[in-house]
Amino acid sequence: MFVAQEGEEKTHLGQVYLEYNNGKIIHAKADHMILNTPLTKIQWSLMPNFYESGVVSTQAVPGLTLSAAHINGMSYGSRAATDWGLIGEKTKSAGVAQGMIGQGGSTLEQAKFVNIGYGAGYANTTGITTVVGYI
Repeated sequence: MFVAQEGEEKTHLGQVYLEYNNGKIIHAKADHMILNTPLTKIQWSLMPNFYESGVVSTQAVPGLTLSAAHINGMSYGSRAATDWGLIGEKTKSAGVAQGMIGQGGSTLEQAKFVNIGYGAGYANTTGITTVVGYI
């Protein structure tokens, strides 16, 4: 993949995680992975965004799915620069909240895990936690 600033090749291990699955009772994953949610999945990208996270879900009650996730970091994929410049329009309201190296003086790099708070344009944080239930 050509994701470095000058176009040179760069190797990136985006997915490496521990997974436990006990049927519908408990399903858990932790470490570096792609998250398949409406807010984290990009429809078309040569290299997706990867997340440093943990996810636990259960379907112990028939017809009800409960899940909790915590995201510590993010590795921006090949669409990050486009998301910031066109979709987000540099407003922090959509897409990536800050540009990549060479876009507006940012030091954010593609294909490198960074704290999720820093990636959003703010101070480093302890992460983002979500809890979701659906029928």
